Amino acid sequence: MVELGQSLNSLKDMVDTLYHFRDHFFETHSLDEAGSKPAQLQEGMEKVLKEFSSLEGSAVEENRAMFLYLKGKLLNITGDFNSQAESSLSKAVKLNPTLVEAWNELGESYMRKMIGPQQNLLEGLHSIKKNRLH
Repeated sequence: MVELGQSLNSLKDMVDTLYHFRDHFFETHSLDEAGSKPAQLQEGMEKVLKEFSSLEGSAVEENRAMFLYLKGKLLNITGDFNSQAESSLSKAVKLNPTLVEAWNELGESYMRKMIGPQQNLLEGLHSIKKNRLH
């Protein structure tokens, strides 16, 4: 990975911390708290996005592609398709086509975009089949 300046390092640490929270939630929380995880994740993402706004000038000056990648990665954290994530990641790979992490994250974004309509179709087909059986 490319060497990061102070602003980008700070943003990367915040994004990594939020991903750790998401991925290790049940190591520090009970199953009873599972329902609050999405709201906590959303709240954490909004806090980090404020930091992205405040550090944008210096971070873009350090490395615009990396800034856009980190922002896209942050916006991808919920697991749902996010058009802003797709846009940021697309710009990141255009600015730096060798940024493998951005390509991977963009692929995740495209996958979420395709799965959304397919999931709705599958659920609809399942309900039709279920109704026919009753």
